[in-house]
Order: sequence, then C-alpha cells, then structure tokens
Amino acid sequence: MSVTRILIIDDNPVDVQIIRFALQEETDWPTETTVAADGEEGIDCLNRVARAEEIRPDLVILDLNLPKQDGTEVLGVMHSTPALIGIPVLILSCYPEEVILKKMVEANVSATAYMSKPSGIDEFAELGSKVRKCCVTVEGRSRGSSTTC
Repeated sequence: MSVTRILIIDDNPVDVQIIRFALQEETDWPTETTVAADGEEGIDCLNRVARAEEIRPDLVILDLNLPKQDGTEVLGVMHSTPALIGIPVLILSCYPEEVILKKMVEANVSATAYMSKPSGIDEFAELGSKVRKCCVTVEGRSRGSSTTC
C-alpha cells in the first residue's frame, strides 16, 4: 500500500495536531505529513518541490488565513508554477464555505475541494475520513473544479 504524502499549511499548531491525529485514525490509509507554519514557509516548501528538491505532495491541506502570505497567495503561486499545477488542494479554513468561495473568486484562484474547519469534537473525529474522501474524489474526476467535502 502506498503512502499518501500531505503538505499541511496551517499556522495553528492545535489544528495541525488535530489534522495529524485525524489522519492517523484512518489506519488503513497510510499518510506522511509535512507542515509549513505560515504562507511564506508553505511557498518556500512548494518552490523546493518545483525544483525537485523535495518529494511532490499528493495533497496540500491549506488554511486561507495565514500570516506573512495568505492562502490565496499560496494558491496563486501554485497556479503560476508549472511544476505545481495539478497538485490537489483542500482548503480547510475557519471561514464559512461561502466566505472561502468569495475569497478564492476575489483572488482569481481555485482549489480542488474546500471545507470549513470542524467546530466540535464529533466533527473533528470525522475529519480524517472526510480528507480521505476528498482524496478519493480527486482521484476519480478531473482536477480544476472545486467541490465541498
């Protein structure tokens, strides 16, 4: 079974821990995560991927509200860098879905999928299976359009 490589770009260490824990709960879906703590660090990591200095992630989980450079700027770099085009991106943000969409439209960027961060314990418990479902959905359709998970 192959490992799914996930780049998490999120400045909240608690959210990162919860995402990692949720992914570990999917015991029959091996994942390996790398974390960038802000938009600038995320762009640096993606630039290393583009230069083939780091392994290309299978998925990027991206918060929109980031210090230094926000998530829409990260998406802009991904859209304008040929080596990064096609990497699926799941927006996982504290914003409601309608705000996520508005921000992406205003910045003229898109993501493969998007969802609001879970707000309760029960929703966090389901996060791993939702991320996995998004990955399966991405593998089964053409990339470029956005969907909710």
